[in-house]
Amino acid sequence: MHRTVVIFLAITIGNVAFAASSDSITSVQNAFECKQRLADTPAIRSALGNKEKSELRETGLSGNYTLSQPIKVFGYELHNVHISEDADTGTSYSITLPKSELKKLAQTAKLKANDGSYYRAFKGGHIEAGNSAPGSIALSCIWAN
Repeated sequence: MHRTVVIFLAITIGNVAFAASSDSITSVQNAFECKQRLADTPAIRSALGNKEKSELRETGLSGNYTLSQPIKVFGYELHNVHISEDADTGTSYSITLPKSELKKLAQTAKLKANDGSYYRAFKGGHIEAGNSAPGSIALSCIWAN
């Protein structure tokens, strides 16, 4: 016999409460590993958590978020993420990994060396990683429009 356990995380925006299921949290994780795009739904917004106050008027999912619950991306635990949606260039899901080793991340994400950074194409876009500052790595999943 198999049992399915569903975990819900609830947040309140104004007077409206939304719940983030384990499925929506997994969807956020998958987006940052370039496995799927995110849909702009209340459950996804709940899983993303809080946008920075300066970005609350932005439409869509674009913005910097403090996640309602940490996610693991290629083995690294994350609390903060960035999403950028642009009609011309596409959608990117970006993270900064503190105190990480670029070669280790590249190996885990199956990226290939490309002119000082690492890169992998996939159907619909590409993923890239490189040093953003000493001791930090920037990883971006970019979906073309």
